[in-house]
Amino acid sequence: MAFNSSTPDDGNPAWKALRKSGVAMQSGAAITRADIVLRTAFLLLACIGGAAFGWLGAQNGLIAPAQIHLVLIGSAIAYLALGLVIAFKPLMAQWLATPAVTLEGVALGLLTLQFDARYHGIGTQALLATLVVAGVSWGAYASGVIKPGPRFVKVVMIATLSAFLLYFADMLMMWLLPSSPLSGLTTGNGLMGIGFSLLMVGLATMNLVVDYLQADALVAQRAPKALAWYSAWAVMVTLIWLYMEMLRLLSKMNSRR
Repeated sequence: MAFNSSTPDDGNPAWKALRKSGVAMQSGAAITRADIVLRTAFLLLACIGGAAFGWLGAQNGLIAPAQIHLVLIGSAIAYLALGLVIAFKPLMAQWLATPAVTLEGVALGLLTLQFDARYHGIGTQALLATLVVAGVSWGAYASGVIKPGPRFVKVVMIATLSAFLLYFADMLMMWLLPSSPLSGLTTGNGLMGIGFSLLMVGLATMNLVVDYLQADALVAQRAPKALAWYSAWAVMVTLIWLYMEMLRLLSKMNSRR
């Protein structure tokens, strides 16, 4: 029987790809929550390992100062490229998720080092805040405090897309009309900029809940164990986004002091 999630997948290419590829449901080696948790923990460690390499490599000369920006951008682009493959070929996550998050970890380590040079300790604060939010959101979901349904998923997707469109429109405004009073409203450290970062943190948190919901849908339908890597990858993508938004929010708040 082909995989057919009851979770709305409108606008989600990965879930559409799962249905179109006819992934068979199994009576034997089916995915479990434990599979997803273990793989998520593994990917998290891989990401942290990559971040440590980026941070220490830049500090100890393994990455030359002139190459830091190039390595940062190159690692991020490689992460996005591998992510696109996984989005349309979910079963590839079992081979591509680990190198993808490791490469992004390198980029995050270099990026965090730059932020830490201005605001000492901001990376640790952002990491702890990310883990706390992830833990609280999971607790709220697992305990039934949050009961996401089809409407919740659609609202989160629409809100997330709208927020990203607003962000990129502001970036375009900064490039084309830098002197405009409307330029930099979402990226600045004003009340609107901080408010926008808070909104993005909230959206990232809600996307984590959607990731939990979709993981449970895979478990309920006894999807192949290999898809545990895809589910863990989806959680990691959101965690990385949440960490970056935490970093931006904290930097905006520190810059106002």
